[in-house]
Amino acid sequence: MLALITMNGFFLGTANALAPMYITFLTNIVNIAADYALIFGHWGVPAMGVEGAAWAAVAANRVGVTTGGLILLMRIKS
Repeated sequence: MLALITMNGFFLGTANALAPMYITFLTNIVNIAADYALIFGHWGVPAMGVEGAAWAAVAANRVGVTTGGLILLMRIKS
């Protein structure tokens, strides 16, 4: 989470308001889908309850950090 906040601050500080919006949107979509799958046991995943919610948040944050890193790398290369 700290890496996401740092990346969002960097992007906003460099006048790139779209990158944090895309990262936040993607992170929330992944979190919602993973919560649905892991908490209630849909799509062939066992129901995990509260532990599933924690793993969903971890997965969503990893996707967000990866997306932010890719956007950062594309910005540095151009």
